[in-house]
Amino acid sequence: MVERLRKSDSFIPQLSIVAEDKNDNVAGHILLTKINIQTQDRSHQALALAPLSIKPIIKIRVSAGNLLSKAIALPRALVLTSLLF
Repeated sequence: MVERLRKSDSFIPQLSIVAEDKNDNVAGHILLTKINIQTQDRSHQALALAPLSIKPIIKIRVSAGNLLSKAIALPRALVLTSLLF
């Protein structure tokens, strides 16, 4: 799934966030990709959050909340107004 998303036009490299543990090992990853929401009269750009992964052994040290906090702050920097979970 991640590889397909990375190869798509929806991929924004800055929205692929990796969490590391204190030894600089990959502990988790979250990916946001661009989507387009079409309503009857207009189109809205948004971000879809998926996937989110955390290594089971280190869930105590690196929480999904840490990755989500970073991910939620990014759309503002890109002037996007919607984030879908």
